[in-house]
Amino acid sequence: AYPETLSLRIRWRGGALDLQTLFPAEYLWLPTAAAVATALELGVPPEKVAARVATFQPLINRCQVLVTDGGPHFLVDTAKAPWHSINLAIDMVAKAKVAGKRIVLGQISDYAGSTRKYRDAYNAAREVVGQIIYVGDNAHRSGADQADRDGGRFVELRTLKQVSDHIKRTAVPGELILLKSSSNLHLERIALAWTHDVKCWVPVCGKRSGCQGCGLFEVPFEEHRAHVRKRRRARLWQWLRRLLWLTGGDEALRRRS
Repeated sequence: AYPETLSLRIRWRGGALDLQTLFPAEYLWLPTAAAVATALELGVPPEKVAARVATFQPLINRCQVLVTDGGPHFLVDTAKAPWHSINLAIDMVAKAKVAGKRIVLGQISDYAGSTRKYRDAYNAAREVVGQIIYVGDNAHRSGADQADRDGGRFVELRTLKQVSDHIKRTAVPGELILLKSSSNLHLERIALAWTHDVKCWVPVCGKRSGCQGCGLFEVPFEEHRAHVRKRRRARLWQWLRRLLWLTGGDEALRRRS
């Protein structure tokens, strides 16, 4: 259980293989075992398999851990949020051995208009954490009663910037915060705001890649196109200069300038 990471022993015809991973969740034992079994069957030496497993980093925004300096620990699970994965994520937080726990829930995949699913998710989360934050167009579907709202057990916010500001105001060092949503809301920005100057806070940008893949989260959304054009021109100019240098035309270009 977090902060410890997943460890497991696999028995095969060659004996037993003890594995230590960097995964924070127990439910990731299945893909780990599948990958290890495949490698062993292909003839990869077991000691090499164990070494690779021990250094394999969780994929970005898929049960990824982000530990901030003097702030919270984020479990960033913002690439997908199918209904069957919600309870797995909540269970991961429930088993964590930390003092404070919170959950931020955005959009559940395939159930955008289902009040019951959001209510069920809230009731499950309420049993294991001190505060649940719902954000986005479905934030009103939690079914939280007035007592939970007045007492701060439930917080309903519309934008990620509001959530980010709320967490920064109320964060406790070492607390665990799960960010869970389908990818369209890009909840990873809440965690990135602790290590970067995030300036792109539009509710929905329309990009399928995560913010890290886009790389423009420190640029206001309305400036993205101009920034990309400028970056492309710079790369084109760099390529042209290199081409001229290789063909001997760089000296002539400098004389003209």
